[in-house]
Amino acid sequence: MQIIYVHGLHSNAHSVKGNILRDYCAAHHPEIVVQSPDLNHKPEQVLQILRDLIAFFS
Repeated sequence: MQIIYVHGLHSNAHSVKGNILRDYCAAHHPEIVVQSPDLNHKPEQVLQILRDLIAFFS
């Protein structure tokens, strides 16, 4: 299973919350892989990145 972590506007792909989620899943649910893409782009680009990830993992 994949989880796509979507960080906030003033954050990045290596945020504390994203790392906590990734570490928790690795320790307690190794079948879950957390994806945290860099979304510091224009809104149109962010939407395309997320659409591409969803399509890839679907």
